[in-house]
Amino acid sequence: MKHLDVIIIGAGISGLSCAASLIKNPLCNNLKIGIFEKQNRLGGRAHTIKYNNTNFELGAGRYSPELHPNVHQLTIDFHKEVEEFPFIELKHKGKHITFVKNTLERLRRIKPPNTETSFYNFLCLNVGIKKANLIIGVLGYDSLYLPYISVSTGYDIIEKHPETQSLVGHDKRQWFNLKEGFSSVINSLKDLIEQRNVSIYQEHLLHNIVYNPDRSTLSFQTPNNQIIHYNCKYAILAIPPSFLDKIDPQFPKAWSQFNYESIPLFKSVLYYKQPWWKKYKLEDSIYILNNPIRRLYFKSDKYLFFYNDGKQADYWNKLVSTKPDEYIDQIHYLISKELNINEAIPEPIVHIEKYWSKGVEFSTNYSDDHPLVLENTQQNIIACSDAYTSHCGWMEGGIISGKKAASVLLEKINKAHTKQSNLALAL
Repeated sequence: MKHLDVIIIGAGISGLSCAASLIKNPLCNNLKIGIFEKQNRLGGRAHTIKYNNTNFELGAGRYSPELHPNVHQLTIDFHKEVEEFPFIELKHKGKHITFVKNTLERLRRIKPPNTETSFYNFLCLNVGIKKANLIIGVLGYDSLYLPYISVSTGYDIIEKHPETQSLVGHDKRQWFNLKEGFSSVINSLKDLIEQRNVSIYQEHLLHNIVYNPDRSTLSFQTPNNQIIHYNCKYAILAIPPSFLDKIDPQFPKAWSQFNYESIPLFKSVLYYKQPWWKKYKLEDSIYILNNPIRRLYFKSDKYLFFYNDGKQADYWNKLVSTKPDEYIDQIHYLISKELNINEAIPEPIVHIEKYWSKGVEFSTNYSDDHPLVLENTQQNIIACSDAYTSHCGWMEGGIISGKKAASVLLEKINKAHTKQSNLALAL
């Protein structure tokens, strides 16, 4: 049996932010802290790849200093070079943008029948099914069809994405990405944490937790399929609700009055020998397509990529997994049909895909009183995730929740020290 004072499960932005906050506090100077990650890389949904000296984000891809001040501060602290995210002017086949913009502005002044009314039903009640489908088609986010996406959440999605923000009056909001990619922030956090002798264990899958009154025992499956056991005083589960549900059968009832769901995401990048789209003046433009591609981006003369959610994400993942020979043909067919490309699109020299089966996790009954972390107080366990914040699906939410987890843990440690000191004085 190995011993640690603090175990953090998950080395995404939540877990790393939590650890970075802990090591700054003198209360943790003599504590043994370990971070355990099931993957063979750190960062979670921050996942930058590099091809032909060009970085591409398979996960987190942009941030706004206005909406994401914690992310912005990390870019400053770690001296990261940023560049403007160019995809903020929405393009769409057809002349529906003005209608969608005016309708969203008008409906915002109408109070929904109740707090449980979904965004889609709200649209249907006010403009009819046909126009409701048109609006979501133009917006490009199929998750807006889901019955548990409330009116306020629907507007929040539209407001907090650069591609659609102009439709609800946020034309001036700036967005950026990182020249080295968001994984460079993860690597800088890793270096900072390891300098303070925090151990990071990759490819260690949490297998089981046995709760004890004073210390808990956590079991992990290692890369060679061995099971190892660690004893710890405090544990922080920096993992999404869907994984917490597998670890603790009492979740969410023993942890929270809220319920949680997820939306799948799919992203694909295609590199070509020559940027054929320059002929059509498509550089640095985004198109919302009325087909399974949904959001199509042309990044200068470097590459194109598309990004979608919900059923379309499942569709593309199944197609590339089961019929890879048809995958590229289908992409080219849909692009040509929607953008009136009358000549054959050349074959890409490489294409890379990422399917996030639980791409965005969130509370279906979220409210302003939702805690930034969850606690199982009987077991001294704290859970943190972007899903518990108003920034679900964004790195900002992970940082906020991770920092809060550190704050809650430091309070527990401080109380334990105070209690121990008082007992010593009494003796």
